[in-house]
Amino acid sequence: MRELSFGGFLDRYIRELSGFERIDIAKMAHAADTTMPRLKEPLVVYASLKRPKATVKKLFSNTTLSKEYESYFSNQFDDSEEFFSKLPDNYKKLYRSYLSVKGKNDTEKQIKTLYRERILQLKENKSITDYRICKIFGINNGNFHAFLYQGKTESISLDRIRSIYDYLSKTK
Repeated sequence: MRELSFGGFLDRYIRELSGFERIDIAKMAHAADTTMPRLKEPLVVYASLKRPKATVKKLFSNTTLSKEYESYFSNQFDDSEEFFSKLPDNYKKLYRSYLSVKGKNDTEKQIKTLYRERILQLKENKSITDYRICKIFGINNGNFHAFLYQGKTESISLDRIRSIYDYLSKTK
């Protein structure tokens, strides 16, 4: 699984906030100026990251986003924590959101690994086959095997793993 980039995070985030399927910075800038104020910071950062300076200035002309861009991003842009620590709180919050989403996959992997170990322990004490577990939960046998015996945590969702653990801990 590829690591989430800041640009990828912003791409999804501004499309989600705006409701637009495709990114149209000019239309989104107008929307951020009028009806969607939450779109302002992520859009300014996205444009700074993805578009040349001259293009950004043109796209943001006649909007309040132009002032934001000129104040913080027109001279330099760096998608590092150090750069964002020097910006106002609304930009710091945006970067922390990115770090949170990025770190979610690592946390989920750790949780799945703990459940995997517990499930293996429970299976030793119970007389239940992998096949039966797969049938009960509608899991592909290969995916279950990859998760349980090869440690491939991306093979099964966390919700499904929790259900299996709950089932095994309650059966006799």
